[in-house]
Amino acid sequence: MCPSLTHTFGGAGQCRQGLPRAPGLCSQAAYRIDEGTVAGILEEVSDENYEAFRQAPAAVVAYGIASCEPCNAYDPILEETAARFADIRIGKAKMHVPGRCREIKKQNHFETYPTTHLFSKGQLLMTREGKLDADELAALINDHLLTR
Repeated sequence: MCPSLTHTFGGAGQCRQGLPRAPGLCSQAAYRIDEGTVAGILEEVSDENYEAFRQAPAAVVAYGIASCEPCNAYDPILEETAARFADIRIGKAKMHVPGRCREIKKQNHFETYPTTHLFSKGQLLMTREGKLDADELAALINDHLLTR
């Protein structure tokens, strides 16, 4: 029986590692990662939950602003990626919202939007500037987050 709350489940009731699904861990297409968090959904990142994203076993945070066309075009890619990688926390920080990301701005200096960070257990693994296509983002996740 798969003891993990972070594995996504495919067909035949098995997790990606081939273990049988533990009862009660899934509900439709969303899988519980930790208390109050549901995988498979693009989350909003703010000062309040930023540290939880950084400390997650595997997380992607995209930083953007409303007036940025590439940022707006990135949103559907992030949503698709969140659904595809249900065991990775994926979030978007709206840097233009007053007071929402003040501490995030103090901790980071962004020259380009969107900027994407990959985190694992508090460690920044990678920074990418500009909009990534779905395949690029998936490759980064596979190479840097799923291999840990």
